[in-house]
Amino acid sequence: MKTKMKAIAAAVGTVMLFAAQQAAAESTYGYETNALNPVTATSRVTITVTTPKLILLRVGVPGATWQTVNLGLTPDVQTAPGPLPTTVGNSQAATWDGNAPVFTANTVNVNAFLWHNNNGNAQLTCVVGTPFPTLAASAVTVSSLAGGLQHPGSDTTCATPTTGLARNTVHTGTWTYGVSAAALTSAMPGSESQTVTYIATTL
Repeated sequence: MKTKMKAIAAAVGTVMLFAAQQAAAESTYGYETNALNPVTATSRVTITVTTPKLILLRVGVPGATWQTVNLGLTPDVQTAPGPLPTTVGNSQAATWDGNAPVFTANTVNVNAFLWHNNNGNAQLTCVVGTPFPTLAASAVTVSSLAGGLQHPGSDTTCATPTTGLARNTVHTGTWTYGVSAAALTSAMPGSESQTVTYIATTL
């Protein structure tokens, strides 16, 4: 008896399952006794397109290793257009006029690219992960070409986030790294490095 009841319960469950599956699909009909009149039946399907959120950021050369920006200082031992020391050695002839030397630094251009498909905007920020041992982060200046992807601030203190970056647009910029005037006038011999991490974030 129990076996028969189990069989009946299983059959009822199967029928209910089929009924539930049929109810999941919309089904309608049109009915008209007059063959000259039109009839209509409709059925709807919901289609969902799912797109993942993606943001891309490139600063400098592509690849797994980040770009190194070398900012070398060059001394001028007399007022321009005097000669620059170029040869390593001791007791070399010089025409120093008694004025303090002036240090100049080369500049390095770095290209930056950002793209995202967020339903809002995105922003670009940066932080100093490994700081200079003695120099301040503000010793490195960064200028951006007008009309492009702006650097997050005028130096590597990263004080001003770049915001309002619209979706589905390749934002590009050229950033010029240099050395501040204050750092040039207080330059000490040696080499220091810092690492700056740029962060693109959807808002």
